[in-house]
Amino acid sequence: MNLLFPLSFPTLVDRPLLYVRGGATRENGWEIKAGESASFNTYFNCFSYDKYRRLTLVERVVLRLLLTGKGKVILRRQFVTDEFNAAFAKVDLWQDGLKTDPVPYPSVEIPCEDLYSLDFDHPDEAWVELPFDLSALEGVGMVYPVVQAETDCAIVEGGYYTDLDPLRSPKIGIVICTYRRESYVEDNLARLNAFWATHPETKDHFDVFVVDNAKTLPPLTGATLIPNRNLGGSGGFTRGLMETYRRGYTHALLMDDDIAFDPNVLVKTCGLLSYAASPTLSVGGGMMRREEPAFQYEMGAVWTGTGLRGLRRGYDLTREADVLRNERDQHTDYNAWWYMCMPLSFVRDYGLPLPLFIKGDDVEYGLRCTKGEIALLNGVGVWHDNFDFKYSGELPYYVKRNELIVNALRSPSHSALSAAKKLVRGLAKELIFQHYATARLIFAAYDDFLKGPDYLLHLDGEALHQALRKDQQQYSKEQLVSQGYDLDRPYYQGKKRSFVRLALTLDGYLFPSCAFDKKEKQKGRLLHLATATPRDFYKAPWTIQYNHETDRGFVTRLSRKTLWSMGWKLLPLFFKTLRRYRKVCRLYWDKQDELTSWDTWERLLQSPKASQ
Repeated sequence: MNLLFPLSFPTLVDRPLLYVRGGATRENGWEIKAGESASFNTYFNCFSYDKYRRLTLVERVVLRLLLTGKGKVILRRQFVTDEFNAAFAKVDLWQDGLKTDPVPYPSVEIPCEDLYSLDFDHPDEAWVELPFDLSALEGVGMVYPVVQAETDCAIVEGGYYTDLDPLRSPKIGIVICTYRRESYVEDNLARLNAFWATHPETKDHFDVFVVDNAKTLPPLTGATLIPNRNLGGSGGFTRGLMETYRRGYTHALLMDDDIAFDPNVLVKTCGLLSYAASPTLSVGGGMMRREEPAFQYEMGAVWTGTGLRGLRRGYDLTREADVLRNERDQHTDYNAWWYMCMPLSFVRDYGLPLPLFIKGDDVEYGLRCTKGEIALLNGVGVWHDNFDFKYSGELPYYVKRNELIVNALRSPSHSALSAAKKLVRGLAKELIFQHYATARLIFAAYDDFLKGPDYLLHLDGEALHQALRKDQQQYSKEQLVSQGYDLDRPYYQGKKRSFVRLALTLDGYLFPSCAFDKKEKQKGRLLHLATATPRDFYKAPWTIQYNHETDRGFVTRLSRKTLWSMGWKLLPLFFKTLRRYRKVCRLYWDKQDELTSWDTWERLLQSPKASQ
C-alpha cells in the first residue's frame, strides 16, 4: 500500500476543528472518551474524492487507522447538491466579489451518506481498513472517517492509501526567497528538519533552497543557501527556478519566507504529483491568516483581463459547510507563490519570469504556464500574515507599473483609455489619502512603463528600489509619541457621505481652512493605516496614520498646492498614455522572449555560487 497522505493532528495553531471534530489530543495521536465520537470532515483530514478522481489515475483508496479500544468506524461521504449551492449563492457573490456588506450565513443541512462501517475491539493497537472506489462516488464532495467510541479509544495514526504503484517519482526543490527574515526561515527549517527525521520516505522527494536576497543568513542546517542580488521576489524566485532546473529537479515548490505550515502538506503535494494524470499539473496552496488561523484569505484566483480576483475568500474553515464549499470546482488561472508547486518543464517550455522586482511576476508567469492545470484542495494551505496590515510607500509604483506590463502581455484587448483611466483613479486615491510621495510614484510608474521594455532590460532594480523607499519613512509608536503625537485615542471613523458631495468638494479639499475642525487642526486625525477609507479623510487638515498591529505609522498634511500641481502634471501624462500605450504593448510583446531569457537573468543576477 502506498500513502497518499496521513491524518494530521493539531500542531501549529490552536484550532482543533481544522483537524478533528470531537475528542482531544494526546501525546501520541487522538483520544475519544467512551460514548463520544470524533469526525474527520475537516480541512486537513477529509479526502477530496472528486479532485483525486479528475486529477489523478487513482481508482481505489483504502482508509487505514491504527486504533485502540472498542467502538465503530464509519466511512462517511458529504457531497454538494444544487440545493446546497443555491443556499450559498449570495454568500459566494459577496465573498468572491469582495463586497463590503456581508449577507447572512445560511443555516443548511449538509448532505451526507454512510458508505461503509465496521466494529472494532482492540485492547492493543491494531489496524483497521475501510476501502472505497472513486468511480462509485458521484458529484463533488469528501470522504472521511467517524469513530464512535464504546469504551475509551485512541487513534494512534492513520491515512489514505492506494494499491496503485506511483506513476512517477517527483523530486521537488523547495525554494524559499527571503530578505532579512532570519527568524521565519530558521523556524520553518527547524520544523522541516524535525519532520524529515521521522518521515525519511518523504524527505527523499524534497530538498530545500533558501535564496537570501540580503546575504545576511549564516549557513543553514538542512538547506542549500544561495546568496543573491536583491532583485526582489522575482529575482529570488527566478534564481531558485534556475538552480533547481540546473540540478535536475522535476518540480519547484515556491514558498514565501514569512509563512507557517504543517509539513504534512508536503506529503499531500507529493502524493498528488506521484499519481497525476497530467505531467504538467501544478499544486497550489490556499492561504489562511496567521492571526485568524481558520480564516481563508484566498484559494486560487482568476484573471479578469485587467487584474486578479481571489476565490473562496472569507471561508471559516472550522465550519463543515465551508470545508464542503472548498470542494466545489472553480476555474482557476493562478495561485500565489506563498505556496505553489510547478513542474520545471515550464522553464524549458516557457522561459523564466519577468524581471519585475515585486508584484506581478508570479501572476504573469502563472498565466503564461499553468493553463488552469492547478490542483487546489482542502488540506493544502499555509498561514500568512494579513496583507491588509502591510503598508509600503513604494508598493503602488510596482503595482501600477507591473500591472501595465502584465496587461500588455496577457490582455491584448486592454485599451489605452482603460489604462489612462486607471492612472486617474490611482492618482486620485493617493491624493485623497494625502500620500503625496506615493502619488509621485504613480507618475513614475506610468512614465517608466511608457519607456518600453528596453528600460526594464537595463534597469538596476536594486538601486531603483532603494531610491523608491526613501520617500515615505515610517516611524514606531515610540518615535511618534516622542515627536508629540497622541496615539492613545480611538481611531477616527468618517461618516457615510454621498458620492456627489465627495466629488464636488474633492473629498473636502475645496473647503477653506476655516471650515475644518479646530481640535483636529491642533491634534490631527488618528487613522488606521491599513483600514482607513476615503471618507475618513474628508476635511482632514492633517492625519496621523498608524497601525498598532505593526507599530508603524507616519504623519501627513493636506496640501492644496500639491493637489493642483499634480493635476496639471496629470493632463500631459494622461494624453501620452492614450497616444503611446498600444505601441508600447507591441514592444513588450516583441521583447518578451528576451525579457524572460536565461541570458537576461544571468546578467541581472550576476549569480554568486550557492553553499550547502
